[in-house]
Amino acid sequence: MVDALEGEKESEVVRYLLRLRDGLEDQKSGQPMSSEIETARAEVINMVNNFFYDRLTGFPKIKDYMDTFQK
Repeated sequence: MVDALEGEKESEVVRYLLRLRDGLEDQKSGQPMSSEIETARAEVINMVNNFFYDRLTGFPKIKDYMDTFQK
């Protein structure tokens, strides 16, 4: 369904979110996150950050503004 409505990157974000959700569903309350869940969490954070970075830098004025922080 996501593939029909959005693009490949959006579908990938949804896949990672579902993987994280599935891992959290199996997690028992009060226990630390397993390495698998931590990895899925890190992937979701990275994908979301990259997704929005790509979208924002598509606007030249926003990209110029963001570039001032990288100098």
